Amino acid sequence: MIDFLIEWTIENAGILSLVVAIIGNPLAYSFGKKDKEPAYGKTTFNLISDLNEYENLNLLYNDESVEDFSVTKIVFWNKGRAPIRRGDIAEAEPIKIQLTKDNIRILEAKIISTNNSANQFTIEHDIESNWIHINFEFVNKKNGVVIEVVHNGKTNKDIELVGQVIGGKKITKLSLSGDVDHQFLKFVNKIATNKRIAPFVIWLPLVAFPTAVLMTYRKYPNDICGVLPIKIGRASCRERV
Repeated sequence: MIDFLIEWTIENAGILSLVVAIIGNPLAYSFGKKDKEPAYGKTTFNLISDLNEYENLNLLYNDESVEDFSVTKIVFWNKGRAPIRRGDIAEAEPIKIQLTKDNIRILEAKIISTNNSANQFTIEHDIESNWIHINFEFVNKKNGVVIEVVHNGKTNKDIELVGQVIGGKKITKLSLSGDVDHQFLKFVNKIATNKRIAPFVIWLPLVAFPTAVLMTYRKYPNDICGVLPIKIGRASCRERV
């Protein structure tokens, strides 16, 4: 059997090289490719809702009357392999947190966690535009920040993170479950894990094995039938032997 496999490999070296090239080139490209992949997730806690239903109850936040009160924690990070630098951010579309409804206001915002102080994350609350600008020096793979935003919205849909990275992918929005606190790096590491190899690990045996069996069967039908009693064409291997 070993002699047969050696002989078959030598005689079909050209075909095997072609199969390896077809499978190997995309795999090599996937490993070598470096993208800037900004991503974010959010979770909102509605603490007070619909105070307008109570005529004698009034809530003030910094002397501003509010009927709804929520806290949203937003995680922003780079899940790509290429660093995102300050100069990569489009001036016309900076990285910012904004609200999706005109009647909702950002009341307060602060950074509560980062995992690399060298990123130099800072935020700037543009009260007039009702935005939170996110600034940084650079963001390497898996580097990120957690920002807490207080607002008078009610749900996760009331707030979003937008912006554009020059030469990078569109900002990916991922779902979060539960609270986001100083342990957010666990979440980032889990999401940012490179999974590009998975499709190729599955694809390789699915393509290579049937190809080898088919070529061997066509050249040595009796030999392969003795090893794999499978049905090929109109007659089964057992019928051909």
